[in-house]
Amino acid sequence: MFSIEDQHAILQQARSAIAGRLGISVPAATLRPELADAAYALFVTLHAKGELRGCIGLMRPEGKFSRSLTEMALAAAFEDPRFSPLTQREYPDIEVEVSVLSPLQRVSRAEEIEPGRHGVMVRRGPLSGVFLPQVWETLRERETFLGTLCRQKAGLPENAWREPSTELYVFTVEILREDGGAE
Repeated sequence: MFSIEDQHAILQQARSAIAGRLGISVPAATLRPELADAAYALFVTLHAKGELRGCIGLMRPEGKFSRSLTEMALAAAFEDPRFSPLTQREYPDIEVEVSVLSPLQRVSRAEEIEPGRHGVMVRRGPLSGVFLPQVWETLRERETFLGTLCRQKAGLPENAWREPSTELYVFTVEILREDGGAE
């Protein structure tokens, strides 16, 4: 979907936003105007030494991509409640990943969820939680994936995904990684 040049600019913009907040000088990135002004749902994920270091995103597009990308990069680095804010010392070790989401599609049965392909949002009343498709790498079984999503992310009982009052939504992602790969 994104050209190699666009992928590089997207990842560089996320990284430079984080660096700027830390007072570190890195080359700025410029997104093409039509890309900068587009609307995408996205998540920014940070890894440090192979471990998750932050992940924050938007399930639905909210304004211009350029602004959302910067805001989510900063949120992943400094506002993910699971981690302390990123420090200058940690900055050289981070790897930036941007996941651009397809629109959500509601599914009526868990069997419609394709392991390894779909990200999932579970929602019941005011409670909701999301796992990106990348989570299938560690939670390979559908029942384990959904149960963990309900319990850890949505604050629901582990089997809530089986109940008719719980809504399940799927989405796919285009993953942009600093290692040069896109999926």
